[in-house]
Amino acid sequence: MLFFILFSAIFYVLDSKIERSISKTDQKSVVLSIPTDITLNEIDRSVQQTSKKYYEETLRRSRFNGAILVARNGKIVFEEYSGLKDVLSGDAIDSSTSFHLASVSKTFTAMSILKLFEQGSIQLEESVSH
Repeated sequence: MLFFILFSAIFYVLDSKIERSISKTDQKSVVLSIPTDITLNEIDRSVQQTSKKYYEETLRRSRFNGAILVARNGKIVFEEYSGLKDVLSGDAIDSSTSFHLASVSKTFTAMSILKLFEQGSIQLEESVSH
């Protein structure tokens, strides 16, 4: 048990140092310009209210640490950030915080490929370069 705790602590410290060194060497930043004057229709407002209710009643109560963004037809209808990106420094999560997604995107990629296959846009036997 002690070995596991020691290993975890070392891994956390090394990961933090690597992350800081990467962010210091890579000073390029992407700034997204999201229009704030987008008018929401009735359905968008309904999705916004439902998302806000879910966030307030479920995620916030569970001490959610992350970001949530709900978009509909290319319009952002709900966006909220909660928690800390670095516990030691106390820096809060914001719109420029990057997250490690691990293998989560594989599911979306596979589903997108199968959706394109259903629509007849691609063939599963084709090469990736095609």
